[in-house]
Amino acid sequence: MEEINNIEVTPCTESDYLKPFRVHYNQNGTKKSWDFMRTHDSVSVLIFNTSSHCFVLVKQFRPAVFMSEWERAKTQPPQLAEKTEEGEPEAAAAAAPAPEPQEGQSASEGESSSQWPPASAGVTYELCAGLVDKPDLSLEEIARQEVLEECGYDVPASKLKRITSYRSGVGVTGAKQTMFYAEVSDDNCVSAGGVILIASSTAEPESASPKLPNYVLESPSATILTFLSAAEVDALLTAQSEVADCATEKPYATSIE
Repeated sequence: MEEINNIEVTPCTESDYLKPFRVHYNQNGTKKSWDFMRTHDSVSVLIFNTSSHCFVLVKQFRPAVFMSEWERAKTQPPQLAEKTEEGEPEAAAAAAPAPEPQEGQSASEGESSSQWPPASAGVTYELCAGLVDKPDLSLEEIARQEVLEECGYDVPASKLKRITSYRSGVGVTGAKQTMFYAEVSDDNCVSAGGVILIASSTAEPESASPKLPNYVLESPSATILTFLSAAEVDALLTAQSEVADCATEKPYATSIE
């Protein structure tokens, strides 16, 4: 269980990851404007462990998801918490409204820690992924590094199969993510995985049962692992590979038996 405390919201006047802009343009004779963010493209890797016959996911705390859940909880009527099913105290806590902190104010300054959602509200299950922020490396090399750092598998870049590329956050960033597929075995595991705390993001691979807990599934790529059967995933990889040819202990895993 993650322990999140000393929360402080401050203005973001400069960032290496996000840069806000406003574009003005004419569309079919109508003058319009749009606010957007410039950010890095990214890579993701659908990892299949042939030794345990399972897919590998990464569990990590996402501050943006946590704060979005907090914003959502503020707008919910208090009585919704009373309707929460028995045995879900964390969800009840997340539904409780909380006063909005002023910029630069932490939770300890006049706020009870119980007014924040539980840490699990910000935990996601995702494909292994990372930013494309190394211009001297290919997408395959960047993906290989992420697999090693987050999941502990040493896989040659040549073994990564490019599946497809798609745009994410089309209304805000329009960033491109390129998805790869990699097969690994226990022999490829050279470390426990997990990355150093950088920009408030720590990946934590662990073991998991086929039925994932009630955490957020990062969309769209991670949902493949829960809504497609083994045959459907195999068919997807086969079809996408044809297109591509032309154009903090153990990993979380979902069995496809």
